[in-house]
Amino acid sequence: MEVAAQALVSSYIMFSKYLPVLMELSKTLKDQFPNNLATQKKHGFHRKWKVLNYLVNLCMIIYFSCIDFFDIRPLFWMIYDSFMLQEVRVKLPFEMYCPFDTDNLYVYILMYLFLVWASYTIVLVMLCYDIGFGSILVLECIQFEILCDKIQNINPRKKTAKSELKECIAIHEKLIYMVNKTSEAFSFVMLHNILASTGVICVSSFLVVHGAEISLIWTFMEMLITGLLQIYIHCYYGEKLMGSSIKIAESLYNNKWYDGDEDYKKLILVMMVQSQRPQKINAFGFFDINFETLSDILAKSYSYFSLLKSMY
Repeated sequence: MEVAAQALVSSYIMFSKYLPVLMELSKTLKDQFPNNLATQKKHGFHRKWKVLNYLVNLCMIIYFSCIDFFDIRPLFWMIYDSFMLQEVRVKLPFEMYCPFDTDNLYVYILMYLFLVWASYTIVLVMLCYDIGFGSILVLECIQFEILCDKIQNINPRKKTAKSELKECIAIHEKLIYMVNKTSEAFSFVMLHNILASTGVICVSSFLVVHGAEISLIWTFMEMLITGLLQIYIHCYYGEKLMGSSIKIAESLYNNKWYDGDEDYKKLILVMMVQSQRPQKINAFGFFDINFETLSDILAKSYSYFSLLKSMY
């Protein structure tokens, strides 16, 4: 039930403390969402949404199949014991300490139903977290791409060039503010998730190779895939955000700034300095959420797995 504690504690912290931040982000992203179908098509909004939908659906299938196995497995073993051993040994979906007697039929049924309800609730919480994080970052990436187009389409020779560039600077500052707020809202949860995923990947790999019952190997394989997939989704969209934000500097360079006056060139320089640093989602000051972090997680998990294997 360690995953249960992780999901419930993380969700409670995020939604109780950062609910106003999330509401503000939702409102801002809704207001800035491009209603023009041509703009949506140009920036591949539907394609990006389909990728997110595919990844989340894959997570959902693996999560629920894993939980279903744990929830149903004790019933099959009890039926098997009753026919083969002529006795019924009470089993719960998860091994845990209970301060009361679960051999009592009514207590057992209530406890069993509670654990089934809790496990499905945890899966839904984790899915909501993945969908929320991925959706926000997809929309922020699209906003950076739209800003890149606006910058490249500015004609420095026009009288309105400076006002258009100032508007782009204001939009850029707002996007940076939104990314910082996103990082603030998901920071602690992301750290918790990275540490938990490292442990799940390491322990699941070890149990698949050593020590697991044959009937549990597939379940631990699913847990391993789940840990890898979840952390991949987060790092994938963190990497996409970094790539989209760093393209601002490239768009400024591609703009025909050399045709503008000195004030226009100074504004270009200010914005270029501001966009040199890629925007990142940070895990409570310990990790940046990107593919480099994913590589580190896999390396650390393998190191811990090798240590357990050598001690076994």
